[in-house]
Amino acid sequence: MKNLFFLFAMCSALTFISCAKDKEDPEPSKYMTASIDGNTFEAVTISSVVSDSIVLSTGTNEDATFTIGLNIPVDIIVNEELIIDEFDFGITFTDVDDNIFSTVGTVELTENDAEADVLEGVFTFTATEDGNETNVHEITNGTFKFTY
Repeated sequence: MKNLFFLFAMCSALTFISCAKDKEDPEPSKYMTASIDGNTFEAVTISSVVSDSIVLSTGTNEDATFTIGLNIPVDIIVNEELIIDEFDFGITFTDVDDNIFSTVGTVELTENDAEADVLEGVFTFTATEDGNETNVHEITNGTFKFTY
């Protein structure tokens, strides 16, 4: 009888352990992804700070070929598309050679939780190198979530 109880206990424990492993990983507290000229960009280094009610966030991919910066006021309304032009400092873009780019595009917040200090949304833009109009990058399908 003890062997039967032991076998039942072991099977039950394995079932619970197996079910626990089936759970999906929780959503990361911060991320930035996009497509740059059709290639996948995923930031592995992300930093966010608040300065003068603006969340300044940057994301750099693994081989540090590109850095995308999003400067978003903390009081922006959710689900309202913001048009960013080359005169705004809403989006910054640099490449491995530290070239500076002018950007024109959009940012839209899907979450703005001031109590939890979370900004989440989508972006798309075109980056043109200052002084070299032939060096242009199309950034599409951008997503981000920052905890600041």
